[in-house]
Amino acid sequence: MKVLIVDDEKLKGLTLPDDLREANYDITSVDSPLKGLQLLQNEVFDVVITDLRMPGMSGIEFLKLVKQRYPHMTVIVMTAYANIETAIEAMKFGAYDYIKKPFLSEELILMLDRLEALRAEVEAEGFRKREPNWGLLGAGQLSFYKFIDTNSQIREIMDRLPSVAESDSKVMLYGELGSGTVALAKTIHLQSNRKYHPFISLNCQISSAEQLAQNLFGDSTLQGRLKLAAGGTLCLKNIDAIPFVIQTEMMHWLSEQSETATATDKPTRLIGTAEKDLTQKMKDGTFLPELYYHINVISLFLPPLRERKSDIPILINHFLEFAAPHHAIRVQPEAMEYLVAYPWPGNFPEMKNVVEKFATLGRGREITVEDIPLKLKLPLAYRLDETTSEVDFHNVMASTERELIVWALHKARGDETEAARLLSMQPATFRDALARHQADITSEQD
Repeated sequence: MKVLIVDDEKLKGLTLPDDLREANYDITSVDSPLKGLQLLQNEVFDVVITDLRMPGMSGIEFLKLVKQRYPHMTVIVMTAYANIETAIEAMKFGAYDYIKKPFLSEELILMLDRLEALRAEVEAEGFRKREPNWGLLGAGQLSFYKFIDTNSQIREIMDRLPSVAESDSKVMLYGELGSGTVALAKTIHLQSNRKYHPFISLNCQISSAEQLAQNLFGDSTLQGRLKLAAGGTLCLKNIDAIPFVIQTEMMHWLSEQSETATATDKPTRLIGTAEKDLTQKMKDGTFLPELYYHINVISLFLPPLRERKSDIPILINHFLEFAAPHHAIRVQPEAMEYLVAYPWPGNFPEMKNVVEKFATLGRGREITVEDIPLKLKLPLAYRLDETTSEVDFHNVMASTERELIVWALHKARGDETEAARLLSMQPATFRDALARHQADITSEQD
């Protein structure tokens, strides 16, 4: 869900967007209503969150203009001066809801999660009416189905989703960073009977042991995520990064929760994510066996984009439609070949970043080979991320230069001027580089 935040408060403007991104929302933040209106003219957002008191234009005036120009836009207002009068006034002019400052980011995330659950139900119901053969498709699954589409491994996951969501069992999601594990966790939550309860996400890798313990269990100043997620779902990203001592404390908490749960008071459902199978960490003694067997009841494995070549064109076009909904942007077949061949080490975040650049470049025209960033064209056999030994800088640079020259000459069918253009080089500079590697290139061709 794409969210625009309009708030002139600098501290909240820095921390709130990061917290919402952590909860898997697509966030854009600006510090004035005028900037917000400019963005709304060029981009499509699902929700606008605005402060009520800002210099230049009040939040109520901004709300009126947004609802006038975009009647179906969902607007949530924030205010440190919330009372029944301001709330009623905001609702009267079309606000969906309001939240009183100061608030925890989790409170707003819960509001957005509930809104997303409602929207997913409406979206899925409309889709079922248009596509009666897809009657089993549930709320929440539809968005994820659009997100990653036709790969056989993904299809298998989607086939299992209804039963996984219906179950109260703990789930482990395995996949590389950016492969969609948190999106899948939220999809499971939205398709379950917990969908109107909190979905809380916590990255276990970015905190110190003390901060992680505080975030999980809380203290006198902060309510812990385990309690905030009561009745809902707690997604623990990079669960393998939890220090051993905290794993023990967490297992104790989970045991207590299971003993005190009732039929009407469901325990928090845990979904963990990790890049690699936890069995090796358990064998190494760095992951508690009891916790492993507690959470690893259902295991799902998400493949990285480099293993899903056939999906790349579908995903690129999907993200283009999302990034530039008012502009029909087509990627030329030759340009798409590079996108399919590229291994996408950053997975979905990297792809989204590249596509957003295409959307800026390609309004009113096609995306050509020239628009593809150079690093996506590199025909490098030398992969540093696969290298565990020492690296000879000069050898790598020479090898890379030679590979680029061979690639450019091949693409330009031997035309040195065209090859230089493909590498954004002056023809004379290209010829100098070619001369340095001529002997090696000739011997390789022989």
